[in-house]
Amino acid sequence: MGACLLQGYAQVLSALRNGARVAVVGYSLWRGGGLSLETLVWAEALIALCSWLLAQALVSRWARRSPSAPGALAGFHAADMQAVARKFYVVQLAGQSYGINVTKMLVMRLLGAVEVASFGVAQSVADMVRNYMPAHLLAGWVRPMMVARYVQRRDIEEVAAIVNLVFKLNLICLLPMAAGFFIAGDELMDWLSKGHYPGVGLLLAVMMLGLVLQTLHLLLTMVALTLESARASLQGTFAACLALPVLVLLIWRFGTLGAALAMLVTELIWIGVAWATLSAQGHRLRFDFRAWGKIALATVAAALVSHWVKWDGPTGLVVALAALGLSFLALLLVLRPQTDTEIQLLRQLFKRRQTTVKQA
Repeated sequence: MGACLLQGYAQVLSALRNGARVAVVGYSLWRGGGLSLETLVWAEALIALCSWLLAQALVSRWARRSPSAPGALAGFHAADMQAVARKFYVVQLAGQSYGINVTKMLVMRLLGAVEVASFGVAQSVADMVRNYMPAHLLAGWVRPMMVARYVQRRDIEEVAAIVNLVFKLNLICLLPMAAGFFIAGDELMDWLSKGHYPGVGLLLAVMMLGLVLQTLHLLLTMVALTLESARASLQGTFAACLALPVLVLLIWRFGTLGAALAMLVTELIWIGVAWATLSAQGHRLRFDFRAWGKIALATVAAALVSHWVKWDGPTGLVVALAALGLSFLALLLVLRPQTDTEIQLLRQLFKRRQTTVKQA
């Protein structure tokens, strides 16, 4: 569906799948018998099967209503597409060597089960946050917009504008969260876990910074796909693989915090190498470092205000987090990291989203 730009269908199916999962959990709780692992597995299998069948029917319906233009296959070269696909598949395989699963196994081997449990809880929180960030929520619209604009004008500046816009949106969300976890993460996670996972605030703050780099990684991957530059992703991934000894050393020296720091190192290596490769190919992306600095400055200033007004107890925690959010928003209004072009582009993005949903 993504290749056919059927984002409306994709979002409807995603909503139906999530609704079905909620219905299964709700029905199990209503019956009072709980939710067993066997029931959960069968429910996931049936939901996936029904989703696939419905997706097949929707795509077939769309294909019947949108026949191919005469001679559309004449300029299609499967060999070129397969070559690019093979390279990006290699990227996916090689990336597993320094991914989160390998990191968890190293934490288990070097630190033990207790530490890997704390790391796993923090990673689950980070995964939940990442899934609701603009770069991931809007990926279905950002990717086709990036491709369409580049194919139409062959202007790398327009691609860079989209990258800067989406990255700023994620920065505005992630940097205050990192500050919030740094200031009140220990108390918050201690309350949420009933004391089982204390002292993970700093770990969560570093993971939020890791999400910032993962956002840039995702956007550069979109750029590489748009430009059909598999070399950038390949070289970035292979360079990041070389950092595996650093991953082991940081875990051994700093524990679970070292694992999060190692993820920052691998992402920085990937981003640096991929960006340098794109630049060497003549695709120089101009990042808006000045605006990024404004967002970072607003975050630091808001964190200082939050730390100043914080006191012990639940009320102090709420006041500190509220002060962080309000002062950050106020500073953003003063510093204005966004440009008029980005505001216009954002309006076009949401307008396109609404149009796509209506058509679906």
